[in-house]
Amino acid sequence: MKKQIRQYFPLALLAFLVYLAVHYWAGIEKLAGVFFSAVTPLLAGCFIAYAVNILMSWFERQYSRLFRSERALRFRRGICILLAFLTLLAIITAAMGIMIPRLTGSLGHIVTRLGILLEQLAAFLDGSSATRSAGTYIRDNVLPLLTVHPEQVAEKVGKFLTNGSSGLNQGLIRAAKQALSLLGTLGVGLFFAIYILAGKERLAAQISRLLRAWFPRFSEKLFRILGIFNESYHNFIVGQVKDACVLGIMCCAGMLILRMPNAVTIALIIALTALVPIVGALVGAAAGAVLIFADSPMKALVFLIFFVIIQQVDNNVTYPRIVGSSIGLPGIWVLAAVTIGGGVFGVLGMLFFVPFFSAVYQIVKSDVKRRETAAGPAVRPLPQNTQNTSPNNRQEK
Repeated sequence: MKKQIRQYFPLALLAFLVYLAVHYWAGIEKLAGVFFSAVTPLLAGCFIAYAVNILMSWFERQYSRLFRSERALRFRRGICILLAFLTLLAIITAAMGIMIPRLTGSLGHIVTRLGILLEQLAAFLDGSSATRSAGTYIRDNVLPLLTVHPEQVAEKVGKFLTNGSSGLNQGLIRAAKQALSLLGTLGVGLFFAIYILAGKERLAAQISRLLRAWFPRFSEKLFRILGIFNESYHNFIVGQVKDACVLGIMCCAGMLILRMPNAVTIALIIALTALVPIVGALVGAAAGAVLIFADSPMKALVFLIFFVIIQQVDNNVTYPRIVGSSIGLPGIWVLAAVTIGGGVFGVLGMLFFVPFFSAVYQIVKSDVKRRETAAGPAVRPLPQNTQNTSPNNRQEK
């Protein structure tokens, strides 16, 4: 009797949990939302710590080579944490300092170019009685919006916000609250990341003891799986950053040779957006084409042709060597990971799901090989390239 109870108890417990989930789904969803919002700063801190740890570990290796005394090694962790965050802050500040002034000036040129094109379109429409009203509308209503002085724009925006609809004001208030909430989340996550980085060895030892105590039979397998995931995410982050830098350098060098405007700014945009697999560089190229269009539409077309060539070199030569070999994931699964991750979690999902798919792919691949080896000669994988048994093929062999 006791054996039967033990046998059917997990099934009964699962059925009871499913019943609770079905009948109290609204309350469970609300509770899950509250819990997720509460742990979001901690999750953000874990993500920040994992990414910064890659750079901090490099600084620690260089620090240990330069300073060998015990007194100097006591300050290694704190100094390397500070250097890692200062390096990232310097990179972000330099990138924004280069891009923002250029983007501001380019937007002014875009508005001027758009005004010229609209004026030409209105003149063309005036040539026919059927489209003359459309040309008059463009000249009287659209062109004045592009020729307003910045002080007049600020004055009109201020009046609109003061006397505008209450719905817009409430939307702006909600946006400000969300921005403050995001800053608060990032602030808490930053402090939490510093605590994790300062005591990462102790935290890893505690997690190891916990897993060995709770799952003694599966602890080694769990450690192996966690090691695969850690290696996959580490290699993906390092490889993606390297490939983005190489793509940005190639783009900047080619644009300087072709004498295209805003070469440094567009190369930075492409390098930053290329951190997102597959679609990121295309978005950066589209933004670069818009910026070049303000100077010359023909140069924008030349830039798109040039970027297609650079993208082919990156996809077939650079990316497989830097990223593809490190994560070991076929291209079709990279596309699947980007599609699923982007559809569920947006841009962050694209970044998260590619190494996740890579780790799962490696685990499944090793498990299949182990099962085939255990099964013996009865189960053999099919050859990748089936050879024809013609005499010619025999001779070639």
